[in-house]
Amino acid sequence: MTTCCAPGNEGAVELERLGHALPSSEELLLSSRQVETGLRQTDLGVPGVHCGTCITTIEKALQALPEVVRARVNLSTKRVSVIWREEVDGRKADPLDLVLTINRATGYDAHLFSNAEDAGDELQRDLIRAVAVSGFAAANIMLLSVSVWSGAEASTRDLFHWISAMIAAPALIYAGRFFYQSAWQAIRHGRTNMDVPIALAITLSYAVSLWETMHHGQHAWFDATVSLLFFLLLAARSTTSCVTARVPQSAALPGCRHAARSFSQTAAGVNTVRSRTSGRATG
Repeated sequence: MTTCCAPGNEGAVELERLGHALPSSEELLLSSRQVETGLRQTDLGVPGVHCGTCITTIEKALQALPEVVRARVNLSTKRVSVIWREEVDGRKADPLDLVLTINRATGYDAHLFSNAEDAGDELQRDLIRAVAVSGFAAANIMLLSVSVWSGAEASTRDLFHWISAMIAAPALIYAGRFFYQSAWQAIRHGRTNMDVPIALAITLSYAVSLWETMHHGQHAWFDATVSLLFFLLLAARSTTSCVTARVPQSAALPGCRHAARSFSQTAAGVNTVRSRTSGRATG
């Protein structure tokens, strides 16, 4: 997490930060808080975190840095909490390296909480559109499949299969891009996550169905492929909606809970004073 002293490396780090729209070192330092002398805590939002493999990868990558004392990932709030030393071997640590380490290890961008909330809202809007597209495609393909199941002739069956293939292809590309992008990021960094088998499943099922259609096969699984994608996106959208909603008090950091208790106690004291004052006035 220390800044490299080699000439020119500072510019390369800055270009990498700008390329991913990451917060600057000054912003990260101002948003962090001092835990004790020489130690600071930085809390980051990583909207892309969604499975146990992501948690393990981020924590191992951060803990490999000599300046990091502790790194914890909260999956429910998509929060990464890092405690790090301000100086190591007489050199000041750069908090930007925390963000860059997460990006290099997983491909996910880490932001300050205000930016992370905006990214979560945008992701939720994209998921809603993807759910609508995949649901529309699944419903129409299912209607065509009912006709095939009812005993359509070979020529009619092939026609309906081709129509189903043309409906399913753009739905997989548009609505399935979340799984494809996540799987590609994982493979690029030499690991796997839960989206890799999902991407393989919907791709292979579509490919086999297209092969059967090209060879006038009796069975195709375009309806199952798009329906699976629809339900997976629906589950992902529900999870994202819960995460971007108000964080429960039990999931908040100890400092936040302490601030909430202090605020409650202050508010209660103000209300008591007001009630006593109004009682004296009426008396």
